[in-house]
Amino acid sequence: MLEMTSSEERLQAVDWNDQAQSALQIIQALAAKHGVGASVSDLDKYAGDMARLAGDDVQLDEVEQMLANVGKLGLYDGKDLTRLHARYLTELAAK
Repeated sequence: MLEMTSSEERLQAVDWNDQAQSALQIIQALAAKHGVGASVSDLDKYAGDMARLAGDDVQLDEVEQMLANVGKLGLYDGKDLTRLHARYLTELAAK
């Protein structure tokens, strides 16, 4: 279950391991719940440029960018978001 890192905001936890929903559906629900889209900030672009210059070329799809933007809110445990991302990639590869 995604756990909240902020005790100030008591948000309903989201069960990232809910097998009745795909990871895509869970990510979209989290993004909608928090009013987050797949926008890329100038800082994201800068970080992408730095990663590319360091020899890594990371391209996030729209769903991954939404998940990254949810993560930036600092409301959920990063390990749980990483597990959700891994589940998303596994489901994507299985298609």
